[in-house]
This record gives sequence, structure tokens and C-alpha cells, in this order.
Amino acid sequence: MSRTCEDFEQWRAGIEADGLVVSPEGRLRFSATRREDLRILFGLAGIDIATIRTMKQYVRARDASRAFFAQRLTHLARRGRMTPQRRLLIGITEGDVEGTRRLRQALGAKDALRGAREPDDG
Repeated sequence: MSRTCEDFEQWRAGIEADGLVVSPEGRLRFSATRREDLRILFGLAGIDIATIRTMKQYVRARDASRAFFAQRLTHLARRGRMTPQRRLLIGITEGDVEGTRRLRQALGAKDALRGAREPDDG
């Protein structure tokens, strides 16, 4: 394999690792998982992922949906059992500075107590 082909394969593999594949003709393809994640995120910005066929269109859609990223993270954080750590993540994504500060302090105190109870390995 020539050096150029090797470089292209490495570059292509790097793009694929992120769930994106760009053909030599510049066509963009998404893995199923990546397509679903982006469908939801881009949908919040009113963008249909089926219309995205090039890297340039993808970058524009990503930039347009940036404002909805925290909203998407909040949605993901609300799935599952509501633990203090999950509430902290939700507080961060919603911009709740005071609630986040209180939760961090409570979690820090809990970790300090847990550490005091652990036997000394020394």
C-alpha cells in the first residue's frame, strides 16, 4: 500500500471512530448510533439529518445545534435512577450555579466521610 493510501486509511479510520465516514467523493455517512444521537440534537435546531450529505453541511448543522447541546445533555442525564451525581450533572447543564455548589459540597463531605471509614493500607 502506498504512503498516500495508508494516510487516507488512517484518516478515514479516525473519522469512522467518531461515527462519521467521508467518501473520497466527499459524501458523508453516519454510523447508526451516531445518526440517532445527531438526529435528536439536530432536530432540536430544526435540522433534518437526512439532508446532511457533506462535511460542510455537517459542520453547519453542528454549529447551528450548539445552543441545544446542554438541553440534550440534560435530557440524557434525566434517564435512569436519580442519584446525587446525576442531579449535579443536571444542575450543571441547566446552569443552576447555587444548586450545583450545594451538591458539590454535599458530595465532597460524603466522600470525605467515606474516606475516613476506609482502613489504612499502610
